[in-house]
Amino acid sequence: MDEPSYRNHSWHGRCFKLKFRDCWLVSTLCDGECAGAAYTARVRTARSPEEEGSPFMLFQIGTTSGGEIVNPNTLGGIMLSEQLPVYLLRSCESHGMWVGETDDGPGPDYFANKSQENATPICFVPLDDADMPCTGPLMGEAVEIEAAIWPLVDTLGDSASTDESKTTALNGLGGLGPLSAELLRSTHVGRIVNSLSRNGETDQIRLLARSLVDRWRADVEPYGLSPACADQGKFAMYYMENHAEQWIFWNDGDWPIYLIGGGHLARASDETPPPVPFHVRMLPQKVVQLEVSAGDSNDVLIASCFSLSGDELIRVEVGSAGTVAGLHAKIVDMLDCQLTGVSLVLRNARVIQSHSQDSVTTLMIIDA
Repeated sequence: MDEPSYRNHSWHGRCFKLKFRDCWLVSTLCDGECAGAAYTARVRTARSPEEEGSPFMLFQIGTTSGGEIVNPNTLGGIMLSEQLPVYLLRSCESHGMWVGETDDGPGPDYFANKSQENATPICFVPLDDADMPCTGPLMGEAVEIEAAIWPLVDTLGDSASTDESKTTALNGLGGLGPLSAELLRSTHVGRIVNSLSRNGETDQIRLLARSLVDRWRADVEPYGLSPACADQGKFAMYYMENHAEQWIFWNDGDWPIYLIGGGHLARASDETPPPVPFHVRMLPQKVVQLEVSAGDSNDVLIASCFSLSGDELIRVEVGSAGTVAGLHAKIVDMLDCQLTGVSLVLRNARVIQSHSQDSVTTLMIIDA
């Protein structure tokens, strides 16, 4: 099952930590608390700057329409010209719950004790140097690059293409400049070009392909280190509502998510504070591509794990009675000799469960 196209250029699936001033936000269970119980795992600031923050995972559920006017009363109204992602937040800690609201008084507080169905939709809006909302990162350029890649990939993958057309396509890829890890994965261009570097029909095709692979390997680590694994800057968090299949800012953003007494994360309800600047720090992660196909026997599936540049890292055979958890364990064991102390997250796990042939999914190896 393919991911929605709006996730192609977002933080979907990434793990991050939040920081306010000198303190991280945490959602750890306090003594005596049980995961999932009411009023447990409150999202709050750490007691001291030395305390580590809690990691959360971003799960994108849609985008804004673009062109919204936010904070009309508190800031006089600011237009967000670009579409921005809308996310749910999942705790990456052992209790693995989702972040949502509990409202018992002056305003909703946030706890990492919810099911996914009860998680709160949140939009992260970039803030400028004056802590004013701004339009956010432009997605248009990345979309244009992806649109330019696909016809070149079709040419390179077509056995009927001439040597001249493949040479032109390789030169075209070279003219696009550095490609992100996400584009190398989602378009399969890394694997196709890597194959041509070894099995191309002519010396010129092999040389051009090898040159591209070497360049891409210089831009991403062998397993495909995702870019921007650091402080992404300041962002305000806004509660979002879905009206007629469109995501809108609750009360036009005049009631943002902020911190109240004791450093508890809450949604403003009895006052209209300015946007609160939270620093978003992405955690390092490595991305590999997994292909699943049928083996010689109907009872066997072949799972091949590739780097973004197309190198096969491992190959695992899975019986028809195997599970995603079993596949997960095998891959972790086999990669552990190369990457120690990591956790592994499978995106699109349903693709594996369906046992469909020639299906592709992504595994994110997150540094511990």
